[in-house]
Amino acid sequence: MEGLSRSDRLPLPSPLRSGRENVSAAMTDLSGQSPLNELRLSTLLRLHEEKELSKQEICDLVLDTGLQLTASPIGFLGFISDDDPVMRVQSWSRNVLTQCATRLKPIEFYSADAGIIGEPVRNGQPLLLNDYSAPLPLKKGIPEGHLAIRRLLAVPHRHNGRVAALLTVGNKAAPYDDLDLEQLRLLLDGMWRIFLHREAEEKLVSNSWKIKRFANTIAHDLKSPAVSACGMARLLRERYRDVLDEKGERFCELIMRDAEQIALLAADINIYLSSQDRKWDLEALQLEELWETIRLEFASRFENQRVRWLEPDIETPRILGHKTGLLRALRNLVDNALKYGGDTLSRIAMGYQATGQHHILTVENDGRPIRRENEQVIFEEFIRRPDLPQVYGTGLGLAIVREIARRHRGEAWLSTTAEGKTVFFISIARRF
Repeated sequence: MEGLSRSDRLPLPSPLRSGRENVSAAMTDLSGQSPLNELRLSTLLRLHEEKELSKQEICDLVLDTGLQLTASPIGFLGFISDDDPVMRVQSWSRNVLTQCATRLKPIEFYSADAGIIGEPVRNGQPLLLNDYSAPLPLKKGIPEGHLAIRRLLAVPHRHNGRVAALLTVGNKAAPYDDLDLEQLRLLLDGMWRIFLHREAEEKLVSNSWKIKRFANTIAHDLKSPAVSACGMARLLRERYRDVLDEKGERFCELIMRDAEQIALLAADINIYLSSQDRKWDLEALQLEELWETIRLEFASRFENQRVRWLEPDIETPRILGHKTGLLRALRNLVDNALKYGGDTLSRIAMGYQATGQHHILTVENDGRPIRRENEQVIFEEFIRRPDLPQVYGTGLGLAIVREIARRHRGEAWLSTTAEGKTVFFISIARRF
């Protein structure tokens, strides 16, 4: 059988066995190792789910699992950097820490000078020794005070064409075999995938933060001149009304309208970003108080558009939520109804429903219905009603509603009743 650590320059004796032919068989035979498979998978699942674990805690847990999988009392987990041949030991087994007089010395070493233990790093192949006392090339002996080594299994992990990590266990009571090797290989591979996933998530968060900061800056830089332009156009129209002809008046109105639209878009961008990032303090809220606040805010518009405001005649429970966020969500839904409802809009009704897991707030209106094909996409960012291009909006109002609902561990959606009324729903988790 071919040597696991065979190289062109070093003839290796039989104790350094190959697992290459047997590894494929071992992969099949792992189906008979259900308890060990469950242990390995449960560890990897925990590493995936517990995002707060540090790199050191991950390495300690992986090493501890590797020791259990192979029934080994000692071991270590090390990493090899990209730019030099130094291996740094990240995690030692407890037995090494308590029994080894040379513990943690060295905590890093050059693979070129490491003797037989450096072979997996140098050639990228596993090292399996069931008789460590046998004379082997490259062995440099054991330092005084070091734990005696009887058996050894070292499994490297390759990434981008080079060895990046090494998991080593030793002194199993029974001989190591290819099943031990394969369990460590799968464990190490799973750990590395989690590291790569975390790195990708960190880059995504970093890039997302940069994009949001850029968007926030742009929104701020847009809002100031837009507000200024609107004010100057209004001042121009008022001071020179006697001089301006009909076309001049129209130009002033267009400048004011478009400047207000830019300022509104900038404000909505900031609101949308804050609905995602800001830490929210939740409090017990009474729905009737939220509804009353919204009713008073829109009272003049209700009167101008001859729209009735309705609230259910029921006793609603206090709900746990973010007051400013929920007011913003209700405000956007009412504003949406008044803006797009058209001539048929005559009533806006608040409502409350409940399930075992969620409180559900509803906002119903009898205005111009939303086409069924638009019901899903209308909550996306910068999506405006395509059937009403003449109505100005930022395309963020309903996206903000959805984000606020999700911050409350709920969702936002809409449906159309048989009578043609549009009902918006916001679900809020009962428990956080």
